[in-house]
Amino acid sequence: AVAVAADGTALPLPPTAGGQDGQRIVYGIRPEHLELRLDGAGVPGEVDVVEPTGAEILVVVLWAGTKCQVVFKERHRFNPGDRITLAPMLGNVHVFDKATGTRLNA
Repeated sequence: AVAVAADGTALPLPPTAGGQDGQRIVYGIRPEHLELRLDGAGVPGEVDVVEPTGAEILVVVLWAGTKCQVVFKERHRFNPGDRITLAPMLGNVHVFDKATGTRLNA
């Protein structure tokens, strides 16, 4: 199953995702639950900001039509404008009804 972002990007959903076809949802994922995929199996994005924070690197990425933050413990050499592919860790995706805010995959 997939969710379709406003820009048309298909985002994978966990098997436990609730809801109905066509239902408007909020797709929730924490910055540390997106992983870099070098094999291209994921959703492409464009690096906007790179901020080393000591033990981690915070990267702001235009991903699925919106800016999101990703945290990496590994040292990557990203530059603004770089294209990267990210995949959500499906066990950590949270799905909410857009109208009510109710969690659908509790």
